[in-house]
Amino acid sequence: MRSRYLYGYPVIAVLGYKNSGKTTLISLLVNSLQRRGVKVGVIKHIADKYFTIDTPGTDTWKFRGCGSSVVGYVADSGEAGLYGDLGDLGMLLRFFLELGCEVVFLEGFSRWVRDRGDVAKIVCVRGYSEVSELTEGVVNVIAVCSPYVSGDGIVKLPEQFNEVLTRVLKYVELQRKVREVLTQLPGLDCGKCGLRCCGEFALAVVRGLRKLEECRARGGSLSRVTVRGREVALNRFVSKLLHDIVLAILKNLKGVEVTGAEHIEVIVE
Repeated sequence: MRSRYLYGYPVIAVLGYKNSGKTTLISLLVNSLQRRGVKVGVIKHIADKYFTIDTPGTDTWKFRGCGSSVVGYVADSGEAGLYGDLGDLGMLLRFFLELGCEVVFLEGFSRWVRDRGDVAKIVCVRGYSEVSELTEGVVNVIAVCSPYVSGDGIVKLPEQFNEVLTRVLKYVELQRKVREVLTQLPGLDCGKCGLRCCGEFALAVVRGLRKLEECRARGGSLSRVTVRGREVALNRFVSKLLHDIVLAILKNLKGVEVTGAEHIEVIVE
C-alpha cells in the first residue's frame, strides 16, 4: 500500500458510547463474515494510557523494559502477538491488511475516523437523542443501529442484524471494485484530477462519476522518479524526455550497450 489513504480496503469503524452494543455487533459481524470465508481483523481503542497486555516479571516484560521498541511472541498453541511502539493507527491498519485481512473493524477511534471518507462507519446509539449527536460531521455512515430503539432510520439489533450485514457486504464489494480500478492507476496521489488521491478518483469511477481516461498521470510512462521513497508524478512528455536523455547519455559511455528495453536505475545522492 503506497497511499496513506485506505480506499480499496474495507475498513469499518463502529462508533458509539459505552453499552450501546458495539462489541456485540462486531462479534456478530465477524462470526457471519468468517463463516462466509472472509478473513477479518479487529482493532479496539482502549482509553487507558497505562494499559498494557504484558505481565510484570515475564521475559517479554523484561525485553520491553530494557529498551526494546517492539516485542513479539509465538506460542506452541499457535497464538502470536506483537506489541510496543507500533506507530499510529494507520500503520497498524496497514499491518493488518498486509497480513491478509479482507475486512478490518475498528471499535472506537471516533476522533481519528469521523471525517475520513476512506473508512466506513456504523454508529450504535442507546436512544434517539444520540443519533444527531454521534452522526453530525461524520462522513460515510453506512448504518445507525441500536439494541434499544428502532425506526427513523435506526436498525434494531439483533432483530434486524441481517440488514446491517447486507450493508457491510455491499461496502466490501464496493471496495473490491475500487481496488480493481486502483490497479489501473499510477497510485501517485498527484491531485491532477482535482481529487485528493487516486482512491477518491477510483471510487468516482466505480460510481460512474468519472472515467478512467480522465487520469492525467496514467498510461505510457517510460520513466519513474522517486524522492525520499515517494514517487513523483510525471506527465507523458516529461517521462519520455527523461527516458530519452538517460538512454542518450548511457549509449555514449564506453562499454555500455543499452536498447531501451532494460530496467535502468539511477541513484542521486
